[in-house]
Amino acid sequence: MEKRGWAIFQWAAGVAAILMIIAMFVLTSEIQGQKLMMVHPTPWMYVLFGLSVIGVFLFVVGHLAKKREAFAINKSIILQAVLWTSLFYGLLLVINFY
Repeated sequence: MEKRGWAIFQWAAGVAAILMIIAMFVLTSEIQGQKLMMVHPTPWMYVLFGLSVIGVFLFVVGHLAKKREAFAINKSIILQAVLWTSLFYGLLLVINFY
C-alpha cells in the first residue's frame, strides 16, 4: 500500500480506538468527589475494551508501515506493534492506580 493508504488506515483505526475508549469510560463511570470511578462494569465494557485494543494495535501497525513505506505487513511490524500496544495499555493501567 502507498504511504497515503497507510495514513488513512492508521487514522481510521486510531479514531475508532479513541471512540471505543471514550464509550467504555462514559458507559461505566461516574464522578465521585474528585475522581472518575468505574462503578458498574457491564459486559459491554469488556467488548469495548477488546475493540479499543484492536484499534490501537491497528493504529500502530498503520503508523509503522507508513513510516517504513512498507508494501505489506511483515512479522517485524506486527511484533513492534504488539510491543507499543502493550506499553500503551500498561501505562493506562499505571495511571489508573493513581
